[in-house]
Amino acid sequence: MKNQMMFFKKTWFLVLALLLMLCLSACGAPADESSVPPEEDEPAAGQQEEPSYTTHSTQGVAFQVPADWTQAEGTELFYATGRPEVYGLNGVSPLGSYEPQEFYKALVEHYEETNQFSDLQAAESMSSWQSSDGVECWTADFTGYQDSILYCAKLIAVPQKNLVLTFCGQANAEAEGDQVWEALNALCESLTFEIGTADEITGTTFLCGDGSHLCLQDGGDF
Repeated sequence: MKNQMMFFKKTWFLVLALLLMLCLSACGAPADESSVPPEEDEPAAGQQEEPSYTTHSTQGVAFQVPADWTQAEGTELFYATGRPEVYGLNGVSPLGSYEPQEFYKALVEHYEETNQFSDLQAAESMSSWQSSDGVECWTADFTGYQDSILYCAKLIAVPQKNLVLTFCGQANAEAEGDQVWEALNALCESLTFEIGTADEITGTTFLCGDGSHLCLQDGGDF
C-alpha cells in the first residue's frame, strides 16, 4: 500500500509539472519588442486616466486583468499590451490529502531533480496569505528560466477549498524580474473564490449561505 501511495504521489506531481510546462508550450515565447504595437501617446499632465480592469472567471475562481490585455486562445493566460509578457492562471488542481508545505516541497524537488528550469530560485517554505475575499491560503514563489523565457510562478494552496492554483508571469529572459513579479503579484492580489457562495460542501469546509463555515477536522468532527 505504501508503494502504491508513493507511486501516486510521484505521478501526481509529474502531472502537475507537465501542466505547468504545457503552459509554456501553449503560449510560446513572448513576442519580440519589434512586433509589439507602439504605445499610445501619454495623456497630458493632470489628465492621466485610471487603468481599467476586467474580471476573468474560471474554474471556481476569479481575478482581474487590465481590460486591454488579450487572452491567449485555449488558456487562462493574457498577453500584456505593449510588453512582450504573458500573465494568468495556468494550473488548477485538488490539494487532496496533502499539507500545503508537503505539496510545495515535493513539487520543488521534482523540478530540481528533472532540471526543467535553469537557475531555479524557490522560497524555502510557504507563507500564510489571504485572498481578496478573505480566504486563508498558503503561498510560495519560484523563478526559473527555460531556454530564452523568464518564468515566475506563485503557487497558492487553499485547504479550505481543496485547491492548488498556479499563477505565472512569462517574459523574455532579458526582462527585469522585479517588474514581472510586480504585475503578477497585482493580479494575484485580486483573487476571489466563486465556489462556496451558497450552502455547499467544498474541500474540508461546509460553506453556509450566511457566510459561516463548518470545518471538518482531522478526527472527522466539525
